[in-house]
Amino acid sequence: MIEYLKMMTALFLLLALSTSSQAADAPKKVPTPPPAAAEADNEVVARRICKNGNDERILEVIPMEKGCVLQYTKAGKAEEKAKASHGVQVCQDSLQKIASRLEAANFHCE
Repeated sequence: MIEYLKMMTALFLLLALSTSSQAADAPKKVPTPPPAAAEADNEVVARRICKNGNDERILEVIPMEKGCVLQYTKAGKAEEKAKASHGVQVCQDSLQKIASRLEAANFHCE
């Protein structure tokens, strides 16, 4: 009877070890990247980089669904300066106005 219990214990341990190694060998689920079309929707359509010495400001017009957002980055912090629900012209006009003000403050915009 003792031999039988030893054999059953060994069989149980062998079975437990084989199932845990199968779980470790199982392929891991990799998240699928977003479709390229979704990325293209938020592609920057206009960008101006304005510099004054080490001070840099970045103006970007980003299309959003049917409209746009004008993003203004200063000291690494981005904020929304203009937004439109149809087309990008409002954002582009705002970009030009802000770039003109920066140039008046001795920034060089490209």
